[in-house]
Amino acid sequence: MESTQEQGDRHVVLQDSVSSFDQIRGKARHGEAGKVKPYREWVSGDELHRDSGERRRVERVIDHENDRYTEHITDAAGNVVRDVDQPLSEHRGHGGAKRRGFQPGPGAGGL
Repeated sequence: MESTQEQGDRHVVLQDSVSSFDQIRGKARHGEAGKVKPYREWVSGDELHRDSGERRRVERVIDHENDRYTEHITDAAGNVVRDVDQPLSEHRGHGGAKRRGFQPGPGAGGL
């Protein structure tokens, strides 16, 4: 018996994309790395906002020595999203320091 199936045209499209971000980070110390904590940390450049997925320009300085936290964030259109200048001792509960409920990672179930 002969097959009645016909070969159809198949189109396969492979696409890959890459995004790059310009950013510079630094830390200043009054001693050797690993032995002395930095007295100043800074970030300048683009970051990807976690919640919205938008690219944003960030200028951030954490000055431990003078107890200052400054941050200026603008979106792609140049609109100011965040502008902060406050004592570092008052800057709590932001970013990675937010209190969050326990969320087990993948594979954290049972054995």
